[in-house]
Amino acid sequence: MFTGIIEEVGTINKIAEKQDIHQYQITASQAYIKNINNGDSVSVNGVCLTAYNKENESFIVDVSQETQHCTSFEFFDGQRQVNLERAVTPTT
Repeated sequence: MFTGIIEEVGTINKIAEKQDIHQYQITASQAYIKNINNGDSVSVNGVCLTAYNKENESFIVDVSQETQHCTSFEFFDGQRQVNLERAVTPTT
C-alpha cells in the first residue's frame, strides 16, 4: 500500500528490453536507496513495481508490456525524472 506522498524524484538512467519485459535502472539519493531492499515494492510515477539489483545509488524494476501500454511508461526514455515512493509498513 502507498500513501501517495512522493518521497523523492529519481531519474531513469538506462532502459533495457529483454523479451516482453523492459528493465528500468532508476537512480536516487543514497539516503532513499539505503531504505530499499531487493524485493521491496516501490511506486514509480504511481505504478507499483518490485525493486531489485540495488546498488549505492540505483535499483532496477521490470515493467511488462501490458504495464507499458496501460501507463505513462510507454513514453519514458533515458534521463527522465520519476516520482518515487516506498510502500507503507506497519510502523509507518
